Amino acid sequence: MKFKPMDLSGVRTIPLSDRKNKVTVSDFAKVPAIESQPLTVDDFINLLPNILKGRDFKELVSYIAEAAKNGRIIAVGIGGHVIKCGLALELRR
Repeated sequence: MKFKPMDLSGVRTIPLSDRKNKVTVSDFAKVPAIESQPLTVDDFINLLPNILKGRDFKELVSYIAEAAKNGRIIAVGIGGHVIKCGLALELRR
């Protein structure tokens, strides 16, 4: 099958420096510093990206921490895979 060449005469380019972007480099995930001690949960969460599900996860963690701090009940719905992989005990921590 033969294709006709595309007409690119109407295509224009915009320099990256002039483009409006939804994401900035500061939103990206961070690389952990190489240290002899393992990361804390707080360290790990702070390394996550501040966009999309990374931001959503940080918000969820914040809500859960606030609920725990105020003595509120935290209910978690889980499926069979969490239990069969032995992760149910991790939810108790």
